[in-house]
Amino acid sequence: MNIKLITKNNMKKCLFIFFAFIVLALNSSAQVILTSFQIRPDYVTNNLVNVSNINAPTAFKFAYQLHRGVLSTGGFRSGICNISVLYTEAQSGDSSIGSDPSTIVLYSKNVTSSDYNNESATFIDMDASLPANKSGGKILLRYVYLDESNQVTIVNYSTTRYGINVVITPTEILYPFPSNYSARQFNYTSSNNAATYTSIQMNNQSPILQSGQSLYSPNNLYRLYLQTDGNLVLYKKNGDGSETGIWNTQTNGRPAGNLYFQTDGNLVIYGVNNSPSNPAPGIWASNINNTSGSSAGYNDVAVNSRPYLALQNDGNLVIYWPAYRNDTRTKVNVIFAATDTAGGATSTHSGNLNSFVNSDSHAGNFYVSHF
Repeated sequence: MNIKLITKNNMKKCLFIFFAFIVLALNSSAQVILTSFQIRPDYVTNNLVNVSNINAPTAFKFAYQLHRGVLSTGGFRSGICNISVLYTEAQSGDSSIGSDPSTIVLYSKNVTSSDYNNESATFIDMDASLPANKSGGKILLRYVYLDESNQVTIVNYSTTRYGINVVITPTEILYPFPSNYSARQFNYTSSNNAATYTSIQMNNQSPILQSGQSLYSPNNLYRLYLQTDGNLVLYKKNGDGSETGIWNTQTNGRPAGNLYFQTDGNLVIYGVNNSPSNPAPGIWASNINNTSGSSAGYNDVAVNSRPYLALQNDGNLVIYWPAYRNDTRTKVNVIFAATDTAGGATSTHSGNLNSFVNSDSHAGNFYVSHF
């Protein structure tokens, strides 16, 4: 029994040594082996070459290393080969790359024996350039050599390949979106017709409403009223001229001073003697805001790039926050929070604004970009 076990173990060792010998023999006899190909990391994000301007060529640097075979009689094979870095959109496998009309040579070098230091040749910070308007393909390295034993041309490609990342830089500076909501998804509207809503900008100095004042939608069918009893109520006008409350802060009995839309995005009702500069005690707040409380840069962006509160003709009271989509980098108006009273419907969440950043029922369409 012991003899059989020893025999089996010896057989396993012999097989391992045999296959290792075969691999070494193949490597040592091969004319050329590519051991690495890498585009310099500062040109790449997540294995994608960064293209900052799709309409212009994109230069980048790369490195690669070759090994040449060892002769059975001693010394090394010539290591002569041609190296090409290619851009291609070929979809049918490596065999179609050379003939595909999309394939472009970005770099080419004829490697000679003098390029080697013993068995290896290393090339660092080589220059290449991706032409303009190339975004759907990949970048890879091809090496071609003559098999000196069989006089056959061998064509191989690197297993390392890079896609293209078109980085679109926005031309318009927006007020920064709250970083505490950067991992959330949002609904949005691409554009708003200014004639269909009354817009209120953020302001820490001047209130939107003082006690007893109202804000009307452009069609005068909806009214936001800070009542003297402390309740902030959204009313709709009925056909007979009467009004019906469709949303409120449920703060009646707590006499209010002023309603502010602060530069951190928070909508707040303050007591008679309080304001953003003297905030305690607050009567009510949306608590949907930038937790850093920063308002730096607010006045440095264009008015149409700032967050705003909109009392719309459809009856909805909405906080919009201009931002860029992560995928297309196009500007949109994020629906940050709302009363959900479109069409004059009675809100199901009086007492608070519905945050579109935490509600599964409003699962968003995109992630907000931060620039």
